[in-house]
Amino acid sequence: MDGRFGWTAALMVGTLILASALGFMGGMAANDSTDNTDENEEEQQEIVVADEAPLLTMDESVHAYGVTAFTIEGGIHDESPSTTVVHVEIINPIDDTDRQGPWMFFAGSDGRWSGVLPITMPAEWVTSAYAEDAGGQTSEIVYSTAIMPTPEEPAAQLTTAFE
Repeated sequence: MDGRFGWTAALMVGTLILASALGFMGGMAANDSTDNTDENEEEQQEIVVADEAPLLTMDESVHAYGVTAFTIEGGIHDESPSTTVVHVEIINPIDDTDRQGPWMFFAGSDGRWSGVLPITMPAEWVTSAYAEDAGGQTSEIVYSTAIMPTPEEPAAQLTTAFE
């Protein structure tokens, strides 16, 4: 019984090694180029980047009462994100005529942007933003929320004593 088990194991290991070697050699053959490199260079076309309007994202922002800087952030997808400007307004959700801003924030070369809003008291605001690239094209307006919840404070306890 041990002899058959040993031969079976050896056969399986040999098959595995043979299959791995064939796969490796087949991969090498597929990567070999038989074409002349000069012909390939002539056939390649120059990549043209179309100048399209930027795409803007904005994250929801929730900060506890008492923070020193109420920050918002998001991302820009454009041909050159570092030359794109984000315009942000905050809107009172109860009265949409109560608006503050706009503020301008700039994105980094990776497309991430962030900024500080002047929110210091507990409230909930709707934030609206759009991006404008160097070519003057603007993104669609995106909306998010900026929330500073009211801090939880213990209820006052009154003690009454009769004397």
